[in-house]
Amino acid sequence: MAQMKSKLKYYNMIHVNEATSQKALEFIETYRLSHDLRMPDAMIGAMSIVYQIPLFTYNTKDFKYLPGILLYK
Repeated sequence: MAQMKSKLKYYNMIHVNEATSQKALEFIETYRLSHDLRMPDAMIGAMSIVYQIPLFTYNTKDFKYLPGILLYK
């Protein structure tokens, strides 16, 4: 655990809050059946949108349909 904490100090941390939780739940309700959206990807997408941080991923197909998401190019 100490090793992990020492490495995390080199990164900016963002935290899950009520807005990101709500957005993730909206995404699950809307896209679970049509796109097989799972909670981890819903949370990642919600965090990106709520905090307005472009998302860097090689797996754009899992996120490109989320309204408001900025995919890093």
